[in-house]
This record gives sequence, C-alpha cells and structure tokens, in this order.
Amino acid sequence: MEGGLKMIRNRLAALMAERGLKITRVAKDTGISRNTITSISQNDSEMMRMETINTLCKYLGVTPCEFYE
Repeated sequence: MEGGLKMIRNRLAALMAERGLKITRVAKDTGISRNTITSISQNDSEMMRMETINTLCKYLGVTPCEFYE
C-alpha cells in the first residue's frame, strides 16, 4: 500500500507512555533490541515476529487486540 494510510497500527508508543516506560527500559526488561522497539513504536516495522508481539503484550499486560488499532 504505497503512500497510503496504514490500516493496522500498533499502540506501543502510547502504551509505553501510559506506563511511563522508556525504550531502553523495555529493551532491557524484554531482551528485544532498542532498534527493534524504536522501529515498532514508530510503526516503521514492515513485519514483526509473533514471538516479539507476544513478549511485548505479556510485558505490557495487554492482549494483541489492545496492542493494535
């Protein structure tokens, strides 16, 4: 979907902000690289591994439905 509006967006940045979490902290706590978390939080990521989504959802205490909008 070149240049179009993304229909599926994750809410990682908002979820981290609600919890007062910084990227460095999430990376340290989850073992996911800072670069990956930055990319995901900016919705720049083309593809995310299911394991990464699962880890972030568990860490943030949300369901995948709450993770995405």
